[in-house]
Amino acid sequence: MRRNRTGVMLLLAIGLCVYLLVAACKGDDDNAATQTTTPTGASTTTGQGTGTAAATSAPSATASADEVVELVKDGYTETFTDTPAGRFGSFGCGVLLHNKSKTEGVVQADWSTTFFDASGANVGGTYGYVYNMLPEETRGADSCGGQVNPPAAQIARMETTIHVCSTCWTGVATTKRFSATVTLDRSNATVYQGSGTATNPFTTAINQGFVELLYFNAAGDVIGGGGAHFDSIPAGGTIDWTAQVYVNFSDNSSIDHVEAYVAPESVTKIEDLK
Repeated sequence: MRRNRTGVMLLLAIGLCVYLLVAACKGDDDNAATQTTTPTGASTTTGQGTGTAAATSAPSATASADEVVELVKDGYTETFTDTPAGRFGSFGCGVLLHNKSKTEGVVQADWSTTFFDASGANVGGTYGYVYNMLPEETRGADSCGGQVNPPAAQIARMETTIHVCSTCWTGVATTKRFSATVTLDRSNATVYQGSGTATNPFTTAINQGFVELLYFNAAGDVIGGGGAHFDSIPAGGTIDWTAQVYVNFSDNSSIDHVEAYVAPESVTKIEDLK
């Protein structure tokens, strides 16, 4: 199941609110989470960085040499919130993947990210899945967020690992591709608003999926991601989508542009798409 970033961020927000209430009474709890608003007396600071590929999916002994899903780029934004109860760090991130095969689709690719501080200690991580990648498709994955441990740990390095099982490859003949557009409304500095369209060029309706969003800074680095769920896209049809766009809830000026990708989840057999 896809890890939904909106849900992750909401749970983290709830977690911090609970923590602050408990800490005010006890002062000895060490849970950490992000927040959607800044408490009285609190301040926020932000750090950003790009990752490195720990490994890409390697073809099996019987697979063709191009059966590889590779990491194009990844990156993160870490936000610290200083409160009377202490400092709390959280991160949002995104990964951009590419299926190198010219003829094979990928039913499922698994990815995971690990974060390290300057000493090399593991201070956090997250994971997700990409379903139904078509040949030579490049797709962003945004369901990437969490909190660091210990709560004030500063991320210095990000590594992403990709794995595709040997039975997850299947021949796909079609040259059609899903497509998405995106427009960014910056009128609210706290939370930008993204909107656009998602198009299904195939003769089969797509039920359940996401418009995945990756956020880039002016240098072209990934600094986070988001997304919007859709129930269905009719055969040969186009739908509208909207989503909140943010790297934290105080300053999103580092977002230069956003890219959108259609991520179908309920295709029974991608090899049957026409």
